[in-house]
Amino acid sequence: MTKLLDKALARVRSWSSDRQDDAARLLLAMDHRDAEPYKLTPHERDEIDAALAEVERGEIVRKRSPPCSSASVYEHSLHYSRT
Repeated sequence: MTKLLDKALARVRSWSSDRQDDAARLLLAMDHRDAEPYKLTPHERDEIDAALAEVERGEIVRKRSPPCSSASVYEHSLHYSRT
């Protein structure tokens, strides 16, 4: 196990049961797909860009339905670049 994964799992242990289950489903989905990265749709990219811009401007994020799945947010945080 890598140090980064070990650190992440240590944080996950402090989460609520529901959130831990979400993390477990995400990892199992990645394993099931042979760890192929999730490909964002253009709409998902736009929604993520808009949310990140809100955060960068210091705006309070309003409660709304997530624009995409947990898996796509996870992959975005690791692999997304707008080139």
